[in-house]
Amino acid sequence: MWVVDVEKTIEFLLGQQARFDAQMVELTEKIDLMVDRQIGMDERHDREIGDIRSALRQALRLSVEEQRPSVFGA
Repeated sequence: MWVVDVEKTIEFLLGQQARFDAQMVELTEKIDLMVDRQIGMDERHDREIGDIRSALRQALRLSVEEQRPSVFGA
């Protein structure tokens, strides 16, 4: 009877290992997808920040140019 118990235990452990391996593959795929999405969001964020800075610089420059005549009495 002892040999049967050992065999069942080994089968159980092998089944658990196979299940764990499958879950790790699935988890790794999900993490890879999340990393790719995060990289895309970071790139988008950088572009948007660059656009905002450009627009802010332009608005500031136009504001300064608009105020110059009144500052110098023109």
